[in-house]
Amino acid sequence: MTRNPKQRVIGVTGRIGAGKSTFISEFMKQVPDSKRVATSDLLRETLALWGLPPERRRLVLLAKFLREHVGPEVIVGGVRRRIEESSERYVLIDGVRGGRVLNLLRSFKGSVLVAVTAEPRVRYDRIHVRPEKPDELHLTQEEFEALDASEFGHELEVLERQADLRIENNASRAEFEDRVAAFVQGLGHDTSSE
Repeated sequence: MTRNPKQRVIGVTGRIGAGKSTFISEFMKQVPDSKRVATSDLLRETLALWGLPPERRRLVLLAKFLREHVGPEVIVGGVRRRIEESSERYVLIDGVRGGRVLNLLRSFKGSVLVAVTAEPRVRYDRIHVRPEKPDELHLTQEEFEALDASEFGHELEVLERQADLRIENNASRAEFEDRVAAFVQGLGHDTSSE
């Protein structure tokens, strides 16, 4: 595949349960000429080769191992290759969680960083009804708050401040979908012909 010269790369950041995946799936529904890439996909695929479930703890340990023993840019390099091999008009980076991925995003002309935000209670309730990471279904309120306050949570707070746009996701799914539609319109993308 040849990279589309008009391609735009959109990074999506946010805390656990904020609605990053919902933003991306709704964007892709409205704009079929789009593709999702994620650092976690590379890690999930690796765990799947070994027959291991993609629990958060394993994903974090694998990422740490790769950064320390293979090199700090190895995962970001894999994401870059997936973006560069894509011919879609829009590529969405799911889960911008640190400076390396932010630098990757910013290396593409016209890139946008979107922060999806939601109140802690809303996010905690959401993680118990989604099948994304099986181990999150059993997080207690205290474990969730500790994860939210961790170094990982601090990095996300910094990224949220650096975002080009914040989209709040505390209300209904329909309201959030309207906000995604407004974002798509703001990009100048015409969905009426699709």
